[in-house]
Amino acid sequence: MTNSPRRSFLFQAVLGALVLPALMSACASMNAPTKPIGAEQLAGARYKLVVGSSGMDHRVLEFNIKGGALVGTLVEKGRVLSQIVGVQEGREFFSLSPVEDAPPENGVLNTFQGVYKNINANGSASEQECTVQFYEDKFTWNLESSTWERAN
Repeated sequence: MTNSPRRSFLFQAVLGALVLPALMSACASMNAPTKPIGAEQLAGARYKLVVGSSGMDHRVLEFNIKGGALVGTLVEKGRVLSQIVGVQEGREFFSLSPVEDAPPENGVLNTFQGVYKNINANGSASEQECTVQFYEDKFTWNLESSTWERAN
């Protein structure tokens, strides 16, 4: 079966009308500056791991101040952690403290250092030192190139 030029043109026009606005919106939001946030704005903040080193995940962590530290606790397991026996919601994944000598970003101290408590695929745990920077819509860290987006 061959495609007529008219059908091909119509398909491209419809595809362009549907996809182009979504792509433009995504590009605009990727280039938009994100506002840094500090510890006082993180109480109850939830962040979802959209894409990590093992692909799509969707685990969700909630950050709260606990004993002077910023603690990130698992509230939704996501795809990867659901497959590991023994991982419970409520488990601490991050324990962080503000980096006092870090340069403030737009007047906000949004850089934290501490420990990331990883769960390996075989169920064993390991700890790694990490540095995290928080923003209104995401956080970034130094351990891997992953996408953590604000979930609330």
